[in-house]
Amino acid sequence: MVQKVRALVEGGTVAGVYSSAFSNVPISGVTQSAKATQLLPPSGPSLVSPWGCGSRFGVGLIYLLGGIFAFLGFLALFYLIAGIGKFSEYYGAFYCFPIAAFFFAIAIAITIRKQKAATRLKAKYAIDRARWEHARDTWNELYYCARDDVVFLPNQAGKCVPASQMSALLGWP
Repeated sequence: MVQKVRALVEGGTVAGVYSSAFSNVPISGVTQSAKATQLLPPSGPSLVSPWGCGSRFGVGLIYLLGGIFAFLGFLALFYLIAGIGKFSEYYGAFYCFPIAAFFFAIAIAITIRKQKAATRLKAKYAIDRARWEHARDTWNELYYCARDDVVFLPNQAGKCVPASQMSALLGWP
């Protein structure tokens, strides 16, 4: 028996609401046959961000430390200009400017590196998305032969593989 893969997957998938003998709470679920599970359409690519929770927190903390040191440096400069206190009292606070610059330089370098990684990942995602769309369109055209357990594209010689190797025919992992 030959049928479209899409129809086989949809026919082998049952969704419903079940009730248990032990509880009055309805339970919903989806059940698939083994063949429908094997012939599922290719799953799409996912866009991965280089900015994990730790990266965002860490860079934010570095910017915060740079801001604190810059604030202390400007505060000392203000007190000195306003004539409150002597230079010797605020001399140590002027070291805050290079420390602030150091923290800002590190945070900016990390931000630039993460942005470059994000650009590379977006470009890879665009390529993967195009490949996946082609694989999905090919999957929509596939037929399944139950007698030989193969999937094939009609009217295309050499486009027949065992059902377990469907991903090779689709060209998608």
